[in-house]
Amino acid sequence: MDIILLSIGLSQSLFAVSMIMTKRPVKIAYIILCALLLVYALIFGLDILQYCHIIPSRRWFLSLSLRMFCGPLFFLYAKYITKDLSKFNPKDYYHALPSILLIIIFFILKLLPENKSISDQFFYDKYEWLRMIYGWIFILLVTYYSISSVSIVLQFKKQIVHNYSYSSFKNSLDWLIIMIVLFVILIILVIVSSALYEQGRIDAKVYIFRHIVELFHVYVISIWGFQQKQLSTIHEPELEDDDETEEFSSGKYIKSGLKSDDAKNYIENLIKFMDDSAIWKDSELSIAKLASQTSISKHRLSEVLNEYLGKSFYVFVNEYRVEHAKKLLKKKEYSNWSIIAIAYECGFNSKTAFNNFFKKYTNQTPSEFKKKW
Repeated sequence: MDIILLSIGLSQSLFAVSMIMTKRPVKIAYIILCALLLVYALIFGLDILQYCHIIPSRRWFLSLSLRMFCGPLFFLYAKYITKDLSKFNPKDYYHALPSILLIIIFFILKLLPENKSISDQFFYDKYEWLRMIYGWIFILLVTYYSISSVSIVLQFKKQIVHNYSYSSFKNSLDWLIIMIVLFVILIILVIVSSALYEQGRIDAKVYIFRHIVELFHVYVISIWGFQQKQLSTIHEPELEDDDETEEFSSGKYIKSGLKSDDAKNYIENLIKFMDDSAIWKDSELSIAKLASQTSISKHRLSEVLNEYLGKSFYVFVNEYRVEHAKKLLKKKEYSNWSIIAIAYECGFNSKTAFNNFFKKYTNQTPSEFKKKW
């Protein structure tokens, strides 16, 4: 049973990597996710080799160093999936140092003359102090990177209304938070099960349960990671002139060089484009997509909406959708249409989102509005 789970985990990890790398255009976040899945593939592979007695069971340095990669990779994935950056920051390579350092220290100790002839068990016991030190470092790193990763996602979620006209499981990154929490639970399970096994309080069957959790983790990361699209925010640096640079903080723009006359022209062009193109029918319309269509930078577009129209991007677009929905609900030729059909026709991606915004905008539900006509 155990070898079957491990084989499936290894195969699934490698298959997911091959599928994610087919996504175009290739994004930094996709590569980071593949690196995370490759780490899981190595963990499964090592467990298979141990199960087949090809490598010794005392391999804590390698298992620990591999699992140390997971926290930073979750953190970097959260960072790069929420910001569509064109280049990988070289400073982010430093996040791999603890894992690499552990491997280097081990091989230095292993190559010492007094350690060449000793057994793996004796070597394991001899450097138990090192294992304890790195164990605590590992726990601290898992805690730090898990909290940091969730913080990035939560900060992004606060900005969704300024970047997207819709909300879904994918652009809210709820799945990523679930995976990070599951990762923490998995680490706790690994630590507790390993400690109890060494004390002889449980048998090796506990590892089957651990491998089931790991396999589930890999499957969910594979499925949602493949479906996840690159996200973006208005905070990302763009190749603009210095006078086009502004700082967005708590919904306010400061140090902005936008003049009122220019803002008026932006608004007129924007409204004309919205009326003529009906781009608001795009259920996955983002501020980046609208900016590319109107030739207005997303920074300027967001500033115009927030500072001059007093609306978030989410509200601005969905008001167009609701106004169109009101027209359809009034027309006899649409009387046989269901509420969900009208919602999709207007660009909403769910009935719940349609009902919620419609009621907030009109103080009545679509059904109540329809009855009056």
